[in-house]
Amino acid sequence: MEGSGAPDSPFRCIIVPRSRLLLEIPALPEILVLENPEQLQTCFQEFLDDYTRARQNKSSDPRKFADCEGNLIRVLSRFRTFKFEFPEFYSPVLKLPAIQSMISLLEDDECGSLLASYILITFEKLTDPDILIYDQHEEATVFVKSLVKSEALNVFVSTLDKFPGYDDVYFPALQTIAQMIFLHPYVADTAGKHTHLMEWVFKALGAPEWDELKQYVVGLLDTLLMSSKENRLQFGKSGAVTLVVNALTSLESPNEEQEEAPLDYEDEEYLVETLFSCLLFLLECPENIVSFVDAEGVELMIKFIQQEEFGYCYGSAIEALDIAVKVCQSASEKFVKHALAWNTAFPPSMDKIPPSVTHVKEKTEARHISLIASLTGGIAKTEKGILLKKFEEDDFERITWLMELYRGYSEEVEAMANRLEDEEYELCMEKLRYESTVQSIAVILGYLLSEDPTTRNKIENRLTHHNLKKKHVQDFILVYRDSIGNAGESVESAETVMVESTDSLEENSKQGMELDVKENPEKRMELDVKESAKTVMEESTGNAGESAESAKTVMEESTDSLEENSKQGMELDVKENPDKRMELDVKESAKTVMEESTGNAGESVESAKTVMGESTDSLEENPDKRMELDVKENPDKRMVLDV
Repeated sequence: MEGSGAPDSPFRCIIVPRSRLLLEIPALPEILVLENPEQLQTCFQEFLDDYTRARQNKSSDPRKFADCEGNLIRVLSRFRTFKFEFPEFYSPVLKLPAIQSMISLLEDDECGSLLASYILITFEKLTDPDILIYDQHEEATVFVKSLVKSEALNVFVSTLDKFPGYDDVYFPALQTIAQMIFLHPYVADTAGKHTHLMEWVFKALGAPEWDELKQYVVGLLDTLLMSSKENRLQFGKSGAVTLVVNALTSLESPNEEQEEAPLDYEDEEYLVETLFSCLLFLLECPENIVSFVDAEGVELMIKFIQQEEFGYCYGSAIEALDIAVKVCQSASEKFVKHALAWNTAFPPSMDKIPPSVTHVKEKTEARHISLIASLTGGIAKTEKGILLKKFEEDDFERITWLMELYRGYSEEVEAMANRLEDEEYELCMEKLRYESTVQSIAVILGYLLSEDPTTRNKIENRLTHHNLKKKHVQDFILVYRDSIGNAGESVESAETVMVESTDSLEENSKQGMELDVKENPEKRMELDVKESAKTVMEESTGNAGESAESAKTVMEESTDSLEENSKQGMELDVKENPDKRMELDVKESAKTVMEESTGNAGESVESAKTVMGESTDSLEENPDKRMELDVKENPDKRMVLDV
């Protein structure tokens, strides 16, 4: 046996028999040169018409029918080879009318097993994209969705009962279903709802001998459970847990009386790992754990753990026990009553826990610790005393082991916390950089929108094409203006201020920034905030994608932070620069409004929003006047903006 696809491909879940060889089909006559999808479709339709007419007279001329069926099979084989010979035609071939004709042929009661097998083989190849060819995976996914829409999945499932005992139909049908699930996981839910498919899989898995079909079905079951939580619950209710436990039992303790050739070691290892994968998926549903315990799953896991030849599934067995013991009291009771219970919970040496392909050392350790912790809380007082006494053996070796793990994992937790903090800061700064660019583009678009109608219409059409509205650009411009404050200055100057402001945030993440307004040396703006207020300011600067209303909310939160942290100062000194200065032009009355809003720190949020709205209106309506903000002296906090 060998897995289908690359070692890291999900297709490995389906086991392909080595003996499965496709029948050799003679090549089409040389005069039929098929070099493009149109020629392929024309040839297929011609042979399909011949086949249809010959089938009507099958009884009177069986030889002609056989010849016509053979020609149709030959052209079907070209669909497979086309994919490799002409990869550029992969997508057009998937859209040919011949695809629907093949599905109709499978549905026909008169379709023979040989023709059905080659139709299914064709679908198997077409749903297996070449990972080395760009876009084939995406094209195959679209193809699978179209197959589901045309109810082809129902047809593939129906062939399992339609051709009993015909492996050349079974294998490509099962492989096609599995690949459809891989490309479009939602297919698993649809496939799982087919009672015929579930019953067919259960029947094949319950067969006494490990023939090729039974091995094949194990992979399909894993695929169905892997991609659908609903299937895990429904299959569990229908007896899948017991079937999987029994299948594992037959591999752990094979029946020597049966005249059956032993499995290759690689085949056996692969089957055990795949069955454990099925079991762990099923145990994710608490409803299935009782079935696991009733099927003597606890005892079976202990057997696997104790046998050295099954060391590769040690981690999986420990995980299954941990899940069961954690939520099921009867599982705990069965475990502690087993003669090898304590040897299982505490192996002779923790350093000799066998490695596992599916479980890294850290995961196995974590499951081991979880199992012990679950036992301490889920068993009777007598057994608990025995369990705790185990830590005193061998000069408290297990206490030493436990404390080393505690220290090591504590350090990992701290390291992860620091890493998350660093990554969060980096992401925040990257977001600011992106939003700075978006805001600049919005400003440019704003200028362009104010030009001639042709330009404006072109921009609006492109916005519609990208599912955007003009308000989206307007919001960015508003946030850009509010966050930078460069009313009346050029785009280039505003952009420079934005960049310098961002750089200043990066260089002074934990220090204060002082803005000294040279034009008015007697006044300066002092912002009293705690350390976290810096983050609020960054967010208020970077919220380019949010609406003006959102920006107001951020400003309110920043104001609250100023009031609550009056004893921590951050001074912003704006160095004299003749090229760029922050000038806020408002009508004369805005001064009074701002003074009142600054002094009334205890007013409601709704009132603050009203003040902000009035100030914004003033900005828009009176671009030629200046606004002077005088925050009256307060011993703890003072904010004076002199423009």
